[in-house]
Amino acid sequence: MTDTIAHEPQLTSLDRGPWWDRRLQRNDRPLSKIHLDFHNTPFIGAVGEGFDAAEFVATLMGAHVEAIVVFAKDMHGWFYYPAARSEAVHPGLSRDLMGEQVKACRNAGIKVYAYYCFAWDNLLAEQHPDWLAVKRDRTNYLPKFDETPGWTGLCLRNEDFLRSTLDDSADLLRRYEVDGIWYDMPFPVGGECFCHLCLASLRERGLDPLDVDVQRADKQQLWVDWQRRSADLVEAVRPGCDVDQNNNTRLGLGERVPYMSNVDIEALPTGGWGYQYFPVDVRYARTFGAPVTGMTGRFALSWADFGGLKGPGQLEVEMAQIVAQGAQVCVGDQPPPSAQLDAAVYHRIGAGYAHLDVLRPFLEGAAPLVEAAVVVSGQMLADPGRIEIPGLPVEPSVAWSHSVVGAAELLLAHRVQFDVVEPGPDLGRYRLLVVPDRTVVDDALADLLLAHVESGGAVIAAGRALQRPDGTSWSPGVRPAGRSPYSVPFLLPDEALAGRLSPFPYALYSGADQFHVEDATVIAHLGVPPFDRTPEHWTSHSYAPLRERTDYALAWHRGRFGGLGFAVGSDHLTTGYWVYAEVFGAVLDAVLPERLVRAELPGPVEISLTRQQTDEGPRTLVHIIPSFAERRWGSRLETYAAPVTLSDIVLSVDLDHPVTSARRVRSSEPVRLSDDNGRVRLELDRLRGPDLVVLE
Repeated sequence: MTDTIAHEPQLTSLDRGPWWDRRLQRNDRPLSKIHLDFHNTPFIGAVGEGFDAAEFVATLMGAHVEAIVVFAKDMHGWFYYPAARSEAVHPGLSRDLMGEQVKACRNAGIKVYAYYCFAWDNLLAEQHPDWLAVKRDRTNYLPKFDETPGWTGLCLRNEDFLRSTLDDSADLLRRYEVDGIWYDMPFPVGGECFCHLCLASLRERGLDPLDVDVQRADKQQLWVDWQRRSADLVEAVRPGCDVDQNNNTRLGLGERVPYMSNVDIEALPTGGWGYQYFPVDVRYARTFGAPVTGMTGRFALSWADFGGLKGPGQLEVEMAQIVAQGAQVCVGDQPPPSAQLDAAVYHRIGAGYAHLDVLRPFLEGAAPLVEAAVVVSGQMLADPGRIEIPGLPVEPSVAWSHSVVGAAELLLAHRVQFDVVEPGPDLGRYRLLVVPDRTVVDDALADLLLAHVESGGAVIAAGRALQRPDGTSWSPGVRPAGRSPYSVPFLLPDEALAGRLSPFPYALYSGADQFHVEDATVIAHLGVPPFDRTPEHWTSHSYAPLRERTDYALAWHRGRFGGLGFAVGSDHLTTGYWVYAEVFGAVLDAVLPERLVRAELPGPVEISLTRQQTDEGPRTLVHIIPSFAERRWGSRLETYAAPVTLSDIVLSVDLDHPVTSARRVRSSEPVRLSDDNGRVRLELDRLRGPDLVVLE
């Protein structure tokens, strides 16, 4: 299980070196992995008839695959080996498919993991409806009889269900020499349950089952208990076997991670997660010291997109984004019921993994180098990276996660190297703390933030995060004056923003809060219209124009503290209005003028730093990734357009070790290295696709 080494809290100083988590160097997980989805109802007929062990292994090895997840039990509830629960063996199966796959992989030196779908099991849901989680409206997760089945959610408090799962796990672990078991859907679906067992348990403890926070805390404990029991079972039956649990990048991970060998992040960018999801959740997951694996897919859309295949270069970019964060790579595939792997699919995957082989010497033992953290405090089990995507269900905490993702995208745009963290004593290792506009700042977090500023660290807070939940201020020199009564007020730049913004009333499309500030440099004020658009008074097509400037501060800095009186992260995410990024950048420059990376680059380019410790000393890796994802609002599809060649790339890096050489790994073109007032200046003539620059 995960090594839970405690950290010594570190004093903050803006002139000390950047933070890197040395626990992440001790990582022997496979770099290139396949997740083989294989869900088949009985309607499909025969399954596994086309499987050939030699062909299977040859295809994987030709694609540079080091590990694979094969199927023990699918989401429909069917097994793909002669399981002890023989009534649940797939009726179309005439061979020990998983057994043959495991044997073939072990003989070839490919690590093999057994997939087991846990809380989503249609067969068990139909056979044991009393095991189902119950929703707030008294319905459960079984579809109506005239509906096509979808999700099912079984309750983690039901001991019969848990015992059945643990017995299944012991059965397959005794039968097969697998390297790990991979549980899918191991979490309490919906984050609450009103079955008779959950109601009785909560009421016996004097708790209110209708209280969402009570439900979330209870389900977190059930989740922790499940992961502990399953980890204990696996260690007892097959000592040293890995235990991987999917879907864990939700608040409260710190309590669950001791019972996991790895944090898997299922994040198919085109399949409903979006290209924003992995960059946020990996920065949260890696802060607990466990190895992290990022999972994308070969599909044009999502799982079961049998005829979908990503275009040339798309997988390559997604893989580069994953390893740039110190994570391993997994690519999802789903063969047809015959269980034959498709040559075209593995040609595409193999091309991407071949590029990783070139990078391997600079990925092994590398850990991210960071200077900042997005501080998240919200409802238990909330997912930081999940945003609203048309066509997909909306999570209740989506407004909160929009603020987190928005803050992350602002930091990415300004090339800040950052983690995503829950409040705790380790905040002191970061130079800058960013508090998104929906983060709940209670007294404990307020004390941590103030202590951070007092010890020389920087803090930026936005919107509601400038106040406690009761509306009182915790931030230095700030007096809240309520919410602006206007739905679309204006941002009026002061002279300090002259180099960034022209004088103009810039719309605040989601409104603003009102703040008086003392002993601070105000760089923007709040402007207001004459009225809101209502049936009583309106004008033209939309909101009314500016009437006057107010005395309320909208953006300011005071020493190492910066404030923005509107939801800068959420608003930038949902509107894309460039002005918000400019104002955030001005506050950022004021409180953290010296940063790890400075760059003037054409187009959207992600830059991430990782660090290796070699016998000769530290080595810094600069990951440069052109990113051209296009979100198609109105559909669930998010696409990636192949990047054009970028020219005249110039950036500088502020490092804590001497640099005498710089070279590109994926290109033979030179890197010009020079000193820039103590910073390392790098110049590249051209960039097409991801590259990695080695500094040592």
